[in-house]
Amino acid sequence: MYEFTHRGAGVNWAALDQMSRRLVSGSMASAVVAVMPLFKWTADAARRVGIEFQSPMPVDGTAVSTPSLYLPVAWIVVWVIGFAALSGLLWWRMSIRQDELFHRVQNWSLGMSGAWTAAALTVWGLLDMTGISPPIQAAAPLILFSALTILFGRTAARKWAS
Repeated sequence: MYEFTHRGAGVNWAALDQMSRRLVSGSMASAVVAVMPLFKWTADAARRVGIEFQSPMPVDGTAVSTPSLYLPVAWIVVWVIGFAALSGLLWWRMSIRQDELFHRVQNWSLGMSGAWTAAALTVWGLLDMTGISPPIQAAAPLILFSALTILFGRTAARKWAS
């Protein structure tokens, strides 16, 4: 069952039964494995930024590794989507075993983060169409949704833990 600890900021793992702990552990492990191919692109981007700040020469004239994992892009997409789906499936299996409070917190945080992400992307898209802002980057919706889910999840936990 879901139990608040640390003033609503965390979950008491001891309150979960053995099956729920296994499902949560599998979900978290699958999520980490899902994003592993993305670390190469992140490392190359960080390297480019480091080279940019290191010398006054433009990055275009410098030898920088390409964001390639030496795998076809289709394989990487299947890898990411497959392990993300497995993570979601395991989390879903764990969540159906929890009580009403868990569902209230989870549903409210996911609903609010989805609504605010959609609103922000709509405004950003409109500003992009008018030329005021740059185009929406590919990772922006995922980063925004993830950050808002954490924020609203903690808010919901504090709201209903009192």
